[in-house]
Amino acid sequence: NFNGAVVKGLEEKYLIDATAPPGSLMSASSTMVPTGQPVILEVRGEVDNVQWLYNGESVHGDPGITTTSDGTLHELNIDRMSPDRDGTYTCRGDTPDGGKVSCDIKVQTL
Repeated sequence: NFNGAVVKGLEEKYLIDATAPPGSLMSASSTMVPTGQPVILEVRGEVDNVQWLYNGESVHGDPGITTTSDGTLHELNIDRMSPDRDGTYTCRGDTPDGGKVSCDIKVQTL
């Protein structure tokens, strides 16, 4: 389910994946999800200081969005997609070689 990424690493390639329910429409840089369905965004790779953003702002404090980092897997979970959560989600971080990672994906409700 490769779903598009803006990659700013040196050697590594970082991808952002969206896991969405059946009936979702996906393209290279965006996904459209039925209202009320959960969405999981994943970035895999060696990334430190991971930060998830929604339309350029930190997602911390949104009770319906959780983030996890476990080794080389970094996830953002949206419990229920709704029109007020439509927008661009970004995963940012640092690579072990001193590079920067910034992966973006646009998520919208159908």
